[in-house]
Amino acid sequence: MRLLPLALALIPAVAAAQSVPTRTVGRPDAEFAEPFTRVSGVRELRDGRLIVGDLRDQTLQRIDLGTGDAVPVGRRGAGPNEYDMPVGAFAMPGDSTLVFDPNNQRYLVIGPDAKPAGTFTLGEATGMRAVGRRVKGVDTQGRLYYQGSSIPALEGSGGPPPEALDSVAIVRYDRRSGRHDTLGMIKGPELQLGGSSRGNTRMVMFRQQPLTASDDWAVAPDGRVAVARSGKYGLDWIANGKRVPGAAVAYTPIKVTKADKDEWERQARSARPMMRAVGGGGRLPPPPVPDADEMEWPEVKPAFTDAAAAVSPEGEAWVRRTVPAGETRPHYDVFDGSGRLVAKAVLPAATRLVGFGRGALYLVRTDEDGLEWLGRYRR
Repeated sequence: MRLLPLALALIPAVAAAQSVPTRTVGRPDAEFAEPFTRVSGVRELRDGRLIVGDLRDQTLQRIDLGTGDAVPVGRRGAGPNEYDMPVGAFAMPGDSTLVFDPNNQRYLVIGPDAKPAGTFTLGEATGMRAVGRRVKGVDTQGRLYYQGSSIPALEGSGGPPPEALDSVAIVRYDRRSGRHDTLGMIKGPELQLGGSSRGNTRMVMFRQQPLTASDDWAVAPDGRVAVARSGKYGLDWIANGKRVPGAAVAYTPIKVTKADKDEWERQARSARPMMRAVGGGGRLPPPPVPDADEMEWPEVKPAFTDAAAAVSPEGEAWVRRTVPAGETRPHYDVFDGSGRLVAKAVLPAATRLVGFGRGALYLVRTDEDGLEWLGRYRR
């Protein structure tokens, strides 16, 4: 495919007609005194305390940034009301919290008293083969939102690996009625496929191509879905079954450099490819770590990459933008409820956004030892 020439720059740019103010986030007004290893979910309760999950330490806690108190939530395990690996933390009706537990392939509900209040699987809930699917959002009615898979089902033990699907569905599930609805389709990630076999076991591996464009989305409390477009960059809203497109946002793409490839390779060494197996016949060896030079790279970065979209309690959509290699400050575009770009936000160096509160951002900063410190920042 022939690529059209593009003007290149070192930082994203917005057209003059779309000039908007920049919000620079400063120091935290509160920071928890104990470090985490990998914060995987933060949810602000009505009283201001937080439910916090740590992926690597495999802990769930209710913490108070004001007093420094920390109370364990439940315990690890595979029994009733137990969890093994907490991922995400979403507000549910009644000040309850929903946490995904991929190791047990189910969801844990935490009551407003910070005690486990039951578990369920999405597969049981929908009657679909959706056991391992991760919820990306919950609205104030308790409806769950998740994304369909771009990895096709495997059949048989022979033949070439299947091709990844170009588009995937955004699905909403209502636990009270048992109904699930497809709200829209989005461009899925571009995956590199490979495979191996031993005996009757066939393993197909899927690894996302680096810096390729795909759509992303997030859910507002009222159930509207914000969709960040990867084609003509901008933000759409899906509401009441209709997709309302926002205005295109002009930007100057950033050239892919060797530093980007080196950074990707370091991250890939700690990531696992998605795998599916058919048949039986023993374990297969782990896949080799990819070499950056063996991957297909675009000339320029997309406006954003995966897991970029988030929605605040007030209904603002935040989209994390790509930045030049070596830039440690996260940059966000902020959109209103009509899909209009209204602001840009620059976060402190070496931080990442893990949650929103009332008028607040929850960020974790990573220190030189790789430990994470959770703080509340005013916005």
